[in-house]
Amino acid sequence: MEVCPVTPATRYARHSSSRSDRFFPYKKAEISSQDQEETVSQADPKKTDDTAETAEIQRLAEKDRAVRSHEAAHMAAGGQWVRGGPKFTYQRGPDGKQYAVGGEVRLDTSVGRTPEETAAKARQIRAAALAPSDPSSRDMAVAAQAAAMEIAALQAIRTSPAVRSSSPAPRIPEGIMAYTRSVQSSPPALWELA
Repeated sequence: MEVCPVTPATRYARHSSSRSDRFFPYKKAEISSQDQEETVSQADPKKTDDTAETAEIQRLAEKDRAVRSHEAAHMAAGGQWVRGGPKFTYQRGPDGKQYAVGGEVRLDTSVGRTPEETAAKARQIRAAALAPSDPSSRDMAVAAQAAAMEIAALQAIRTSPAVRSSSPAPRIPEGIMAYTRSVQSSPPALWELA
């Protein structure tokens, strides 16, 4: 019986299938890197789609939070003159959920029983329009209309008989008088804040 000495070469020859990973790890690494490249190249379009969808969902979620807080500011400042709750415009996201992308709050802008009440109401409407940290152009327009309503009410207060006897009546421009007449003769109105 012949005994062979055990050397690294003979050990490799006897167990080549189980030891090949140890002696030739670079072959496995090459195969793995090729497999990974193929896997990455095949998964790239889906990965970018997922990334784009995630970014779109995040953008819509941020817009939803901003719109809801904007309308909540209008609601809080509008007080008793708010008519109903906020109405939202929705957009469906890639995940199937509805996200608010726009909204409005309706305010009662009818003329009060007295000029003083109308002036106070106009101040509150203007405050409600400017309540959000980033008022829209529509909000600014409503604030301007409320300011004009307040000016007309203050002019009416100044020209009332009780005030007229104590101080000289100021000259009222034609536009304000016409506005005062139209405000006082108009039916209850609602302005929508965006």
